[in-house]
Amino acid sequence: MKPNATIATGLVVSLLAGPASAQSQTPPPPQSTPATQTPPATQAAAPVSAQIKSLSAENLDRIREAVNREPSLRIENGQLRIYVEVIGNWPTFAEYAKGYDFINGPTGYGNPMSHAEFVAMSTPQDLYSSAGIKPGEVVTMAAVNVVGQWAIGKALTKIGNMQKNKQAKQINAIRAQIDADLAAIKKEKEKEK
Repeated sequence: MKPNATIATGLVVSLLAGPASAQSQTPPPPQSTPATQTPPATQAAAPVSAQIKSLSAENLDRIREAVNREPSLRIENGQLRIYVEVIGNWPTFAEYAKGYDFINGPTGYGNPMSHAEFVAMSTPQDLYSSAGIKPGEVVTMAAVNVVGQWAIGKALTKIGNMQKNKQAKQINAIRAQIDADLAAIKKEKEKEK
């Protein structure tokens, strides 16, 4: 037998033996004593008997139904499996949002942090400074960047057009050379005739 199966079997036996041993431990029958002496009442017996008397037929039916159900502890493939049935209502959004004021702004202390609070907490303090750069200079740098990108883009377009023109000129020159060579071949053939 595997060690896990042994542990699981021992656990099941101890769980099942607990209620059985508790049921088997009934108080001993009272000894015959003279009428003048009354047997001492145990403290645990009084509440149990009061509880048993207070059980109604409905509660007994519920208990019988629970006892007749399939056990919640099973051992499948050497593993202990516990099955639980939860009876209750699923909470609604209103129950989750109880006490939150969605109209008038943020909620009180103890709620999850906002994105700005998270960024403030996780960004190193060294990155907060502007390193001596003034806001006007930032705007100037941004404008120079935009103009520079535009100028570079235009220059690349011109270079691309020049290369296309150069290739077109080379292709035209090659075609002209081919045409000239074909014309020379035709002249040679006419002379031979």
